[in-house]
Amino acid sequence: MLLTVEDLKGKDELLGESVTQELIGEAEEYLRYQAERLGVSAGDIRPTYYVKRFLALHVFREVCMRKSFTGTRAFGVGDMGESKDSFAGKYNFYAGELKRLEAAMTAAALTGEAKSGGCRTVSLYRG
Repeated sequence: MLLTVEDLKGKDELLGESVTQELIGEAEEYLRYQAERLGVSAGDIRPTYYVKRFLALHVFREVCMRKSFTGTRAFGVGDMGESKDSFAGKYNFYAGELKRLEAAMTAAALTGEAKSGGCRTVSLYRG
């Protein structure tokens, strides 16, 4: 496991209590799927900052999706009497961030190994 429930409980006041190990397992499975598309085996994935952030976003997005407009904890009332759903608002944020991270996913971000292309130098002189 790359993350635990305790790692995520304090990350979001509204969603932290709804995090389960099952959700983390689903997020890790999705990460492994994405990693395979980049040629990274599941055993090579390390708990880098990128990986932890990706998993947290995925878990919180799933919590929001499952709780949105279920009547469990919708907060506030809008101008015209319509209810505001806190989970739906947070879903948009977490889904957008996850989409951004997916687009930036690289093998180096998953493994923590930076690929060195060598050092290049240019000779400078005054004439």
